[in-house]
Amino acid sequence: GPLDVDASTPTTKYDPATDGVLVLRYMFGVRGAALTANALGGTATRTDPAIIKTYLDGIAASLDIDGDSAVDALTDGLLILRALLGFTGTSATNGALGTAPARNNWAAIRGYLNGSCGMNLP
Repeated sequence: GPLDVDASTPTTKYDPATDGVLVLRYMFGVRGAALTANALGGTATRTDPAIIKTYLDGIAASLDIDGDSAVDALTDGLLILRALLGFTGTSATNGALGTAPARNNWAAIRGYLNGSCGMNLP
């Protein structure tokens, strides 16, 4: 799925310490070696910072998790990281939704992450 940023094996496919960190760094504008420093899984097959940036550029539109027409580390990035960490319901969404989001509850966020982002959240 799109959120397997470092293209690692299934056991680390959606890892908050790698994929989550890579997405957040990207959203904060981190580029080059700092983008991937200590944030790649041991089985990562996508490891070059430039290739990861290009990959994330290509999926950037789908990173608007709350559907408020903006990709923001403090909303969309936080939603992604919380989902990767196993948060659900209001634990996942409290304080992490943008202004007037189209997806404004966990059911909608989970549905989007599972559908558009290829995750398999319960």
